[in-house]
Amino acid sequence: MATPRNPQSPALDAASLTLERRCHNCTGTMPPVRHEDEARTGPGTERGIQFQCSQCRADVWIGNPSTIASSLFSGVAALAGLAYVFSKNITGFISTALFKDPSIMSGAVGVILTGMILAFAYGGFGQLKWTIEMIRQRRNHPLLNPPSRSADLSKTLDARTLGLGLLPWTVAVGLGRVNDSYLGLGESAILVLLAVLGAPIYFAPKFGVSRTALFLACGFWLAVGGGAAWIFG
Repeated sequence: MATPRNPQSPALDAASLTLERRCHNCTGTMPPVRHEDEARTGPGTERGIQFQCSQCRADVWIGNPSTIASSLFSGVAALAGLAYVFSKNITGFISTALFKDPSIMSGAVGVILTGMILAFAYGGFGQLKWTIEMIRQRRNHPLLNPPSRSADLSKTLDARTLGLGLLPWTVAVGLGRVNDSYLGLGESAILVLLAVLGAPIYFAPKFGVSRTALFLACGFWLAVGGGAAWIFG
């Protein structure tokens, strides 16, 4: 979700000054104007750069990759927590507290829990919506001179990269089941699984994505799968 920016954010460094984007309105050049970071400090602080078109004067704030990744994981974590709460039949507890056997104490607890659920839902979906908006802004205003050392995060989180990030986990789970059922390789199977998990990251440039992007995608699916196993397992 959009947050207030700090006008006293750090000045643009030499690397940031070389970044220019294409204007979505007039296809003109958008040089960087200044860093605009979230006013607060600490983990999860949103950081980015303000760009302004040299022709039509349109401006846009572009969040950096860590900001987008943090927003994505925050949204997923909030919704995973919400799914866990619903898996424990919290709605039945709230219904009993508010309607079936109400009292002042149970009513207060029911109202508080309802407010917390709504807050988690609003925060989770809001973070995912904000993540999509930041990615959309990066796609609509592509870099004119992308640095070769790293991939733009609009490509980091696209369907191809997420699919490649899911592939090693799918293969590893499949091989693990085959090993448990038929092969019985024991501890040596761990080496095979590590090779399966590491190979896509090593060969990521062959697929047109950066190793960092694919590593983040693998981490995303690990978080999703681990959360789902913890909630429903």
